[in-house]
Amino acid sequence: MPAHVRTARLVAVTVARRGGWPESLLESVRQGVGEACTLALRAAGPDGTLTVELDDRGPGLVSRVWPAPSSAGSAGEDLPWAVLAGLTDEVAIEDHDGVSVLRLSWLP
Repeated sequence: MPAHVRTARLVAVTVARRGGWPESLLESVRQGVGEACTLALRAAGPDGTLTVELDDRGPGLVSRVWPAPSSAGSAGEDLPWAVLAGLTDEVAIEDHDGVSVLRLSWLP
């Protein structure tokens, strides 16, 4: 549901902030998670469910959002992928138990 994208962004920033991340990186986390959620909502369709998972156990922060598009960008969809690449240290589509997951990574 689009109304919950704001909540996902706020939670991601809170996780990064509590992890001691510099304020200069928090806006990239907020924007990246928001863009990933937008892509996932498109993939899920009007009745789909969106899942966001945050992992801060490593040296950085990883956000996984699904369902995700099965391929990175196509004609007319290059801009969202360019935005994600510019906001993150790594962006990739992964398979997780047969489900396409959009993985975003940031290093502090």
